This record gives sequence, structure tokens and C-alpha cells, in this order.
Amino acid sequence: MKTKKFLIGLLSLACVTAGSFGLVACGDNSAEHKEPTEIEAVYAQYVAYAEEQGKTPLSYEDWLATIK
Repeated sequence: MKTKKFLIGLLSLACVTAGSFGLVACGDNSAEHKEPTEIEAVYAQYVAYAEEQGKTPLSYEDWLATIK
């Protein structure tokens, strides 16, 4: 009986470990190297234009609210 409980515990541990490795492998570690999305590129152009005109640009969230 003790052997059966030990094997079930060992199998459970192996399943949890394998599942954890599977989930970790799916992570996106390239966040610092990602290309800006199209909307982020448009916002960057807006910021450059506003600063060129001597105006203070809106924050990203405020700017998004104005274009929705």
C-alpha cells in the first residue's frame, strides 16, 4: 500500500513538473525587442509633431481616448 501511495505521489509530482515546464516554455521573453505596433508608431509620430509645434503631447492613454 505504501508503494502505491509513493508511486501516485511521484507521478503527481512528475505531472506538475512537466506542466510547469510546458507553461514556462510558452512565455514571450522578447518583450524588450518587440517592434512597435502600428498604433504605437502613429503615437510616436504624433508626439514628434506636437513637440515640433511647441505643444505638450497628450499621454498615450489620453491620446487613445481622443481617437476612439
